[in-house]
Amino acid sequence: MSRIQKTEAIVLSKLNYSDTSKIAHFYTKDFGKISGILKGGRTKNSKIGAMVDPLNILEIVFYQKENRDIQIVTNAELIAFHPLIKENFEKLKFSYAIIELVNFLTIESEVNLRLFSGIKKILQNMNSTDENPALNYLRFFVFLMHESGFELQLNLCSECDNEIKSFDVNGFNYEKGILCPNCSQDHLISLKLSRELFDLLICLKSGKKILSYDEMLIKSAIKFSENYLQHHHHEYKGSQSLKLE
Repeated sequence: MSRIQKTEAIVLSKLNYSDTSKIAHFYTKDFGKISGILKGGRTKNSKIGAMVDPLNILEIVFYQKENRDIQIVTNAELIAFHPLIKENFEKLKFSYAIIELVNFLTIESEVNLRLFSGIKKILQNMNSTDENPALNYLRFFVFLMHESGFELQLNLCSECDNEIKSFDVNGFNYEKGILCPNCSQDHLISLKLSRELFDLLICLKSGKKILSYDEMLIKSAIKFSENYLQHHHHEYKGSQSLKLE
């Protein structure tokens, strides 16, 4: 039996299906991630087909049927389309990287209101502020790791539980976590965290506004985030969006 449902939804991706339809992935407020078919969505005059575009926030209506992988989306109303993101290549690239991560890491039909609100907030920030888009992406990455069970622990040594000081050069083991200088001598080190990278990661976790930064440092942080996720989720092959030039 099908039930008509209405919910707020963020469009994660879409693809063509048959000659006339499209299939889209949504992260919704009330139902978590769902997949929906837009019948007639490829036709020239389809209002819903044009509206269902990645990064858009919509109110969608769909027929929900349990044990069906793809729901039937019958209507959509636009809430936000983030025009300033779509006019700026760097903002667009990192925004696509965000929804790519969400699509990869989330499970169908698993509701997470904090995550839904976090996606909306980061896209609003991307659209409305002049902050470096890469920093917005990294801030969301740290948040998403927490929500996905892969939280990045930085305050205490993963071996001895001693407090980590920013003025130390700390080792990082992708399996164990951060290591103080003493414990770093006894374990395999995947990466040495410079004071600057450590301080940046701490700021990203705390949500503090970062007033100054170095482009090479940002690139190091993105490389660290990619390696971290690849280690903890072996099916992750790196962000395709971040490869765009």
